Amino acid sequence: MRTNKQHVSLKQEQGRSMVEMLGVLAIIGVLSIGGLTAYTSAMNRHDANKILDYAAKCAVIARTDGTVGSAYTCVDTNGDKVGGAEEAGITAATATYTDDDTPIAVSITAADKADALEIAEDKTASNNDLRINES
Repeated sequence: MRTNKQHVSLKQEQGRSMVEMLGVLAIIGVLSIGGLTAYTSAMNRHDANKILDYAAKCAVIARTDGTVGSAYTCVDTNGDKVGGAEEAGITAATATYTDDDTPIAVSITAADKADALEIAEDKTASNNDLRINES
C-alpha cells in the first residue's frame, strides 16, 4: 500500500524543444545541399559524355569524308550533318583532320554547357586521337 510520502512523480514529455528541431533542420539542409551538388556534378558529367560522343562521331566523319588539313563542319546554322547535336546541346561544331599522327581537333560551341565542355576538354587533354576545344 502506498502512502503519500512514497508518491512517484512521472514527468510527462510535452514535445520536442526548439533546439532539437533546429538541429534536425540543419542536418536536413546540409544533406540537401550535398545531394544537389552531387546531382549537378552527375548531370555535368552526363552532358560531357554526350558532347564527347558527338565529337567522336564528328571526328570519324572528318577523317573519312573531310579533306586533310581543312575544317569539316559537323553542325552549323544549316543543320546537323552527324546527328545528335541537339540532344548534346551543341550549336556549332567543326573538326579539323591534319594527319594520322595528330589528334583531330574538334571545336564545339554549346550554349549553357560551359561546365560540361570543360569536363570534355579535360578528358581529351591527353587523348592521342581527339581534342575538344571550346569555340
